Amino acid sequence: MKEYVDNHGAARQTLPVRAEVKCMAGVFIDGEVLEIDMAGVRMVCSRDLPVGTECTVTLVLEDRPGSVRIPLKGEVAEADDTGMAIVFKESDEERLEHLQDVVSYSLSASRERS
Repeated sequence: MKEYVDNHGAARQTLPVRAEVKCMAGVFIDGEVLEIDMAGVRMVCSRDLPVGTECTVTLVLEDRPGSVRIPLKGEVAEADDTGMAIVFKESDEERLEHLQDVVSYSLSASRERS
């Protein structure tokens, strides 16, 4: 796991989940997930998209063989020099079930590190 230092100077562990973001204009951004819940995701990335940009965020769970990929529709809610936050705008029940699994897995993985 990689570490980063947040705005308050505290080191945090990143989760074993990667996010790939693509907007309608074709811009592709890859980054590491810092926080995830059923409402959205916060990620660290080298560049960001403007707030309000509609996009598809694909969550990639890398700790499993063959990596699990979950594409979800979203919108950029926050963006700054530390990364961006995307709120999910998804209604597909099956994808939300997969997301629930990723969130549960991420929580259990972070508890194991503690």
